[in-house]
Amino acid sequence: MTETTQTRSDSKRRRVRRLAIGIIAAITAACAPNSGGGTPSDPGPGDTSPPAPRAYHGDESVTLTWGIDEPNATGYEWQWRPSETSTSTSETTEVPEVVATMGLTPNRHYWARVRYLDTDGSAGESSSGTSFFFADMTLPVVRINTEHEVAIGRELYVNASMTIDPNGSGDAAYSGTTQIRGAATRRGAP
Repeated sequence: MTETTQTRSDSKRRRVRRLAIGIIAAITAACAPNSGGGTPSDPGPGDTSPPAPRAYHGDESVTLTWGIDEPNATGYEWQWRPSETSTSTSETTEVPEVVATMGLTPNRHYWARVRYLDTDGSAGESSSGTSFFFADMTLPVVRINTEHEVAIGRELYVNASMTIDPNGSGDAAYSGTTQIRGAATRRGAP
């Protein structure tokens, strides 16, 4: 394989992986019930509140973004927590930084909000909260063993054992048998 072909192949593999991760995240988010709700303890009164943060899912983290809408803001405080708990974690970031990335535990629902900190040291009202699901983005490992039998035609089925490891840990979530059939390997073959 030439270097150019290898580079194209690697690029295609990365695009397919990103697409698969996006599809998994979209399906997980659409199917997962929102067990969140409520808000963590109120951080206190303030002047105005920033817009609710938006959550963007990455491979290993979630990035929260929000718009700057307070001219006197010197920083922002953002809070997050797992939806099933009432204890929040807080972090601060300085203006103009308006993005916060968090390392979270995969496969959990989370809730987050933000508020501004101004020049006189007071904090504004908290934004409304945003709920999101942080999914494990590890692609599943599927192993199919045909015991060296070859599936050479569309009409010939070969018995195979199959295991599915959802996160690459070596612990199978599914193990069973299946049948595989071949397909034409050259143009015009029946």
